Amino acid sequence: MRAARQSIGGWWSSGGTICGPAGPLTADRALELFRLYGREALARDRNGERAAARLCAQLALTLGQAILASDDWRCAARGLPRSGLHGLRDLARDVKFARYG
Repeated sequence: MRAARQSIGGWWSSGGTICGPAGPLTADRALELFRLYGREALARDRNGERAAARLCAQLALTLGQAILASDDWRCAARGLPRSGLHGLRDLARDVKFARYG
């Protein structure tokens, strides 16, 4: 299986590992960064900083997609169903950037 790199943020999943420009991230650290970028996107939006809000939202989504891909790989490797990241899955499926377009 070949890792597919993302252009924004530079995070991707390979063999169940979340990888980034500074090396691999633990799942906990990746979720922490995901939350940080999400909170920052909301704060920038409230301040009317549209470009910054869009960038932070895109970073959060890219990292979220890597988190989900890593989780899917690890669960499949163990023969288990997908884990309980349902809220993140719903967000990744439903997010539209039309507001920041």
